[in-house]
Amino acid sequence: MTCTHCCDANKFFDIKNAQKELKKYSRKGASGTTKRIIKALEGVSKKDKTLLDIGGGIGMLQWQFLKSGAKSTTDVDASSGYLEVAQQYAVENNWEDKTTFIEGDFNDYNSEIGHFDVVTLDKVVCCYPDFYTILKNATEKCDDYLALSYPLSNWISYIVDRIGRMYFLLKKSAFRSYIHPSKQIQQLIIDQGFKMVHSSIKFPWHIQVYKREK
Repeated sequence: MTCTHCCDANKFFDIKNAQKELKKYSRKGASGTTKRIIKALEGVSKKDKTLLDIGGGIGMLQWQFLKSGAKSTTDVDASSGYLEVAQQYAVENNWEDKTTFIEGDFNDYNSEIGHFDVVTLDKVVCCYPDFYTILKNATEKCDDYLALSYPLSNWISYIVDRIGRMYFLLKKSAFRSYIHPSKQIQQLIIDQGFKMVHSSIKFPWHIQVYKREK
């Protein structure tokens, strides 16, 4: 990984946290913004479709797609621990032939990755300093639906973000969270040829789905 931010994300999102998330998922299923994205995509056919899950973590969105008949899923994540847990879960469920896992910064691998029917970025934009590049690259890989969650850009979010930044500074970590302007995010995606088809809020998160206009 060329980004020091991504390198420290790998340390922060470690295998212990991944294992805790998997245990919670095994007991209760997807929750929070992930559950909202799954619900927002209920009307989208997954049968024989391909999914690119950027920052896919332990793979909750991927498992939902595969259970619904998806052809294949690809998870690009900076965390080796989360990918290890996700890959193990795929093997346990006989999905190893339908899943691909790539460790690193999505922007570093963008030119090597093909196109997908659906692209998801659940709580990813807020973990990335350059929202423009990652979203532009993500939209270029998306043939049909793009779904994402990201923080509201209001004063409450900014206060929470500053507290988080102080925590990472005290931990001497290069990892940071980011509050990017909501209107700029939406306009960027629309400018790439998409139309918003779903928008909801689970405070403090936007949950949005866009469809490429043919």
